[in-house]
Amino acid sequence: MSKKIVIVGGGPGGVAAAVRARQLGAETILVEMKHLGGVCMNLGCIPMRILGSASEAAAAALGAERLGLLPLTPELDPEALKKRLDRTVNYLRLGTRSLLKTNGVTVIEGNAALTPSGQVQVEGKTLASDAVILAVGADWAPPEPSGAPLDEVGPPDLALDLTRPHRRMLIAGEADWAVELAAFFSRFGRRVILAAPGDFLPRFDRQIGSRLRAILKKDGIEVLRQTRVGAVKRSANGLDVTLTVKGKTETRAVDRVILADRTPRTGPLDLPRAGIETAGGAVVVNSRLETTRPGVFAIGDLVGPPYYSHKASAHGITAAENAMGAGREFDGRNIPSVVYTRPEAASVGLTEKQARAEYDRVVVGEVPYGFNARAMAELEDGGVARAVFGTRYQKLLGVHLLGPQSAELITQAVMALKLEATADELAALIAPHPSYAESLADAARMALGRAMYAPNPDPAA
Repeated sequence: MSKKIVIVGGGPGGVAAAVRARQLGAETILVEMKHLGGVCMNLGCIPMRILGSASEAAAAALGAERLGLLPLTPELDPEALKKRLDRTVNYLRLGTRSLLKTNGVTVIEGNAALTPSGQVQVEGKTLASDAVILAVGADWAPPEPSGAPLDEVGPPDLALDLTRPHRRMLIAGEADWAVELAAFFSRFGRRVILAAPGDFLPRFDRQIGSRLRAILKKDGIEVLRQTRVGAVKRSANGLDVTLTVKGKTETRAVDRVILADRTPRTGPLDLPRAGIETAGGAVVVNSRLETTRPGVFAIGDLVGPPYYSHKASAHGITAAENAMGAGREFDGRNIPSVVYTRPEAASVGLTEKQARAEYDRVVVGEVPYGFNARAMAELEDGGVARAVFGTRYQKLLGVHLLGPQSAELITQAVMALKLEATADELAALIAPHPSYAESLADAARMALGRAMYAPNPDPAA
């Protein structure tokens, strides 16, 4: 007799869980209250990437003269870009629905809550099941205090309304999306303040964050760290925003405030009634992604940061397999982080600071893209590849990249970490020439003191 699994939430984690559960023979029901695809498809990753592609095309056009071409001056067509965004999102929604139907997943629309016995209840009807997977994601977190509700203050989907004119923006948050939004709007002539509550891109290696911050500042973005957003009030000059920057209070005038931080969406599920514990606002799970209620699993944003759709998808597969009795543990150490700016930043594994805190001896190989032939040919020589190793066994601990195609190149590092590659093994990588991947191999050689295409550090230094 097959098991019956109910999944709450149709975002990337819920969809992955539903498909995997069906592959394993379960009768699968997926409950979604609004749009399939979740925040990622409808308001996050996909729309941001569409904006990013337009921004990158504009940057390439503006830099045409440096490449020996006649200069170009691109202009933003808000209505055309919004139409492309809506068209792409609608297409992907239909594709997701078709994927679930093809796999035999039953989709129910409605608001879900948990019963005291840990079952799912939708619009008053209880769905009996052998296991439940919660994949309801996260909400946008408002600032405190925010003042009276204002139409010009809201989450990143407010920024997707490209037809509403504005010249000055404050983007608050340390999420990757905040940085991407800042880069996009700055490129099209907006004055942008990027306010991070802590450090800039805290999940990234410090050197990568510092280099990217310098690039953003050069592009006209004001980057504020250790900044808290206070009251937002309407004034004759637009919006007056009270900021506390490193303990000092100041006021800035802007036209729009975008809030880009998130918090797990635990409220609507009535978790305490089902005996499910939370900590720090996130659902508590064990290494198999099972909550404190046996048979109920939680995945993705619901269990806390990082708030990445690729993490949620991987969670969904693991949770579905465990719901079917597999007993798999989820290894979250090798989840990559990517910021789709120009240039892209990507990171996986331990930063240098984290590695030095955990290991006795650490060595770092760093190769600036100024020594990379492809980067020089494409005038993209401001990036860098950094690889962190433990010296005892030459074990790869982390890789950190800044430059074109970093989102693609970091996958090689994810695989290398998963296979527990050593510096010797990564140094033996045969990369095509010219390519950015060559710098990753040379970073490993640098750590071994035998870089081929960049000066090796002086051992006596």
